[in-house]
Amino acid sequence: MVNCSNRHVFGADADTGELLWTRPLPTRFRVLACTPAAWRDCVFATGPDGEGGRLTRMAVGPDGAFAVHDVWTTPLDTGQHGALVVGDRLIAPYYRQPTRWATLDLVEGRPAFEMEGLTRGAAIWADGRLAVVTEDGEAVWMEAGDTGFRIHGRFRIAPEKARDCWAHPVLLDGRLYVRHHDRLACHDVRASTSAPTGSRPSGGGEGG
Repeated sequence: MVNCSNRHVFGADADTGELLWTRPLPTRFRVLACTPAAWRDCVFATGPDGEGGRLTRMAVGPDGAFAVHDVWTTPLDTGQHGALVVGDRLIAPYYRQPTRWATLDLVEGRPAFEMEGLTRGAAIWADGRLAVVTEDGEAVWMEAGDTGFRIHGRFRIAPEKARDCWAHPVLLDGRLYVRHHDRLACHDVRASTSAPTGSRPSGGGEGG
C-alpha cells in the first residue's frame, strides 16, 4: 500500500501495517492531497508549492528489504484529486497554472502534450475518455489521443463563480454524481454517444 502523509510518500504492508519505506515530499503548506498513482513497479506522487512531481521505483532486495529510488522529476504539481495512469501515460492538471492539463510519458517523464484553457479538477477514465469535473463547476467529456486533448462536450454543474468543486465525481450506469458543498446532483448522461456515456444531461435529480 502506498499513500501520503502531510510531508512524505510512504509504502506500508497492507496486512500488518508495517512501514516499509518513506520519502520526503515537502510542500509550502504541508499538504499532499493528490493520491499517488501506480505504474509497473513505480509510484508517481506530487504536490503544490514544493518540488513538483516524481516517479519512484520500488524494489525488494535479496534480504527482503525495500529499496526505492527516483526515476525522474517533473514540474507537474497537481494539488488535489488524483493523476490517472492510462497505459504508459499519466494525465493530470497543474496547480499553479490552473488552466493547464498535461499528459506525461511515464517512461521518460517528459510531456507528451499539454492543453491550456480547462480549469484544474478531478477526472475519471471511462470507455476510453475522460469525465472531468473542474474546480469552477463544469462537467467536461474529453479525449486524450496520441497528439493532444480534444473536448467532446461540457455542461455546468455549479454557479459560474464557483471555485471549489473539489469532491471526486462518480460515474455509474450512465449517471454522473457530483457533490458541491451540501448539494448532491445526479445527471443522466446517456443521451449522447460523443462521451463515455453521453456529453450532456438529459435529466436528473438532486438531494442534499
